Amino acid sequence: MKYKGICFLTEYNTLKKICTVAVLHEDEIMEVGKIAAAFTDEERDAIISILQQKGEEQYKGMYIVPPGICLQVGYKGIKDYQLIAPVYISLAVGEKWAACTWTKLQLSQYEAVNITNPEKILWTDQSITKELYLDYLLTISDSMLPFLKDRLLTIKRYPEGVSSEGFYQKSTPDYAPGFVKTALNHNINYTVCNNIETLLWLGNQSAIEYHIPFNKINDWNPAEIVFDLDPPVLGDLRLAVKAALEMKAIFDQFQLTSFVKLSGRKGIQIHLPLCDGGISYSQTRIFTEFIAHYLVNRFPDDFTTERLKKNRGNRLYVDYIQHDKDKTIICPYSPRETECPCIAAPLFWEEIKSGLKTEDYTMNSVKKRVLEGINPFEYYFSVNQSSQLKKIIDFISEKNK
Repeated sequence: MKYKGICFLTEYNTLKKICTVAVLHEDEIMEVGKIAAAFTDEERDAIISILQQKGEEQYKGMYIVPPGICLQVGYKGIKDYQLIAPVYISLAVGEKWAACTWTKLQLSQYEAVNITNPEKILWTDQSITKELYLDYLLTISDSMLPFLKDRLLTIKRYPEGVSSEGFYQKSTPDYAPGFVKTALNHNINYTVCNNIETLLWLGNQSAIEYHIPFNKINDWNPAEIVFDLDPPVLGDLRLAVKAALEMKAIFDQFQLTSFVKLSGRKGIQIHLPLCDGGISYSQTRIFTEFIAHYLVNRFPDDFTTERLKKNRGNRLYVDYIQHDKDKTIICPYSPRETECPCIAAPLFWEEIKSGLKTEDYTMNSVKKRVLEGINPFEYYFSVNQSSQLKKIIDFISEKNK
């Protein structure tokens, strides 16, 4: 026995002394295992008495148990929504069966993380509680953690939910548990989220947005290039889609592999991984500036590199300045502070088309995509293209001379 969780009884075979236990998952009862009913005589008599009054006997000794009897169970792990090697520990008399959820059962595997106020509403739109938010983090953790690994993390917290005031936090608080890794930079003790326990701890702190730098700890060179395409009008991605597809065509011609995601808030962001390193920020600036100005020169009525919003008019801002040391970008799969729980969602290039809407990629829909195995950034960290990019930068530099 490795972990302990709370479930409720749904079936009890009094002759074989076998129980079926379940939890609530998305408001449906989901059975998660069968255990030997190692009740004491007193417990067994009390349960049978309840079943004789309120239960439904399917056949001799086999009862359908109405929700209400909670058990503490031990188990070795969870696989395919089933407990591995579950065993009975005790009745959980003080627990309410409606509070026995799939999320809480999963969280019981992370005993070091103290979850508080799970019913607190973080997004009033779609009624996303902290518990549902933590369930999202559990679901996407394998996809998100590689982008957080060894990065100095800046978070934006909303202790009372996104409808209330939030604040940015860089420095790790003194009360952080021991499993939270930190790194000192510019006299700030940053959090480094390298494991699921840290991600859940941050989620319990109501950390909603996760912003990461472009380089890893102790690495002076960027691990990726990111272009931020910022449309002039919130909710209208038409210019962002046009800019993204034009840039994709350029990158394809340059034989560069690019990935695309929604910012989750207003625009679209294009990633060029540099997993093999070796290119400095000053070198990548040559490339990002070239791409941005090429796009603006070709479509001057649609795109601009003007930093002042008042001077942009109805043009989309191609932000390449943001790609620099000590600057940050929203992490893939991070939620945003938006009223609707929108996500910085990785997409396939085929999904970048007319009609694309940020609000179609919310916490629930992105979670569903991940559960279905949809992973547009699956091969992100296997791309080695620094040498190819270096050739392009050298060519641009020579031309500029």
